[in-house]
Amino acid sequence: MLIVDDNGGVRTVALNRPEVLNAWNNQQYDEVTDALLAAGYDDACRVLVLTGTGRAFSAGADLSVAARAPGPPKHGIRGFLRTVVDFPKPFVLAVNGLASA
Repeated sequence: MLIVDDNGGVRTVALNRPEVLNAWNNQQYDEVTDALLAAGYDDACRVLVLTGTGRAFSAGADLSVAARAPGPPKHGIRGFLRTVVDFPKPFVLAVNGLASA
């Protein structure tokens, strides 16, 4: 669901669900949260860029039946938002194409 690339202190995390316009589901919230937490602790990462693959940054929440995973998420949207607010380094959104909340 993610593509992570490090280049000269810049860590790029790309949402990689272009078939659903990078819509967020619990698994994506968990994976992005884990990537942010790892970047926050990695001294080699000085700035994080979040972007999307395909023709959209993100279409927002994935409301399809397939998005409903059994059991509670590890972090979910609340954990993701807490991690974004507490992220200790510069955080840039590289919004490409469609972006919806």
